[in-house]
Amino acid sequence: MTLLHGDEISTSWGRMSLEAQLGNIGSEFERALRWKEKHQQTMFEKAAKRMLELFDLTLADPRWHNHRLKELTRAREVACAELYGDKELSGNPEGLKKYFLQFATFARTHS
Repeated sequence: MTLLHGDEISTSWGRMSLEAQLGNIGSEFERALRWKEKHQQTMFEKAAKRMLELFDLTLADPRWHNHRLKELTRAREVACAELYGDKELSGNPEGLKKYFLQFATFARTHS
């Protein structure tokens, strides 16, 4: 399988902390959200696919196959709902941005 982020991402991703992984996922989420707001469908789809790829790499990381797995799968579900318009789960993109930002901030200050 060819990865959008390049084949070397699987190795480097597995060395990142959970906070760094979620911070990077959040960057792609925000990118996708911005492209969606600008009605740039092609760019939106590319960013959303990259976000999903990073989520999938995180979910495949055996280090998080514990109590964290449920939160990670829920975060993926809510991010998809927000980007793809599931009215039942979406409605608070700012809250989701803050959720991801706290991890990015922690990763940056503790690396």
